[in-house]
This record gives sequence, structure tokens and C-alpha cells, in this order.
Amino acid sequence: MDIGAKLRSLRKLRDLTVEELSQRSGVSRSYITNIENGRKTEVSSRVIGSLADALGINADYFRVSEAQLPTDCLPNLDPEVIALLAKSESMPFL
Repeated sequence: MDIGAKLRSLRKLRDLTVEELSQRSGVSRSYITNIENGRKTEVSSRVIGSLADALGINADYFRVSEAQLPTDCLPNLDPEVIALLAKSESMPFL
């Protein structure tokens, strides 16, 4: 999964709009949209770090191409577990 798909998936799991993520991260709404739509594939470490902090995940999730969220690799997770993961302070990834 590329960085844009990861970003969109995690943003939606966290139930955030692009605008809300922009406000939390300090990254412009248009830049986030460009990343999510694959128009921006080279993203600086500073931006990745800001987005990761805003989403409550280690920045390596975006840097490691094979990294997945539990909800990506365990599609049959109980909805209560998904809700707990989505609300947790720090999202685990595999």
C-alpha cells in the first residue's frame, strides 16, 4: 500500500476529515489531498512526522511499504476492537 492509501485509510479510521487532519498536523489541506490522491509521492520526513503525530502512529508506518494496520490484515476484527484501536492514543501497526 502506498503512502497516500495508508494516509487515507488511517484518516478515515480515525474519523477525521482532511480539514481536521490539516488543522491537527499543520500540513495544508491541498497537500494532504495530493498525497492521498497519489499526486505527491515524495513526502519529506517533517511532513510524515507531522501527519503521524496527528494520527497517533509511529512515522515508520508510512515509511515501511509492507507495514499494515491490524484492520488491514485482520479484516474480520470485531467492530468493538476496531473502535478501540481507532480511539487508542497510539495505533499499532504490523
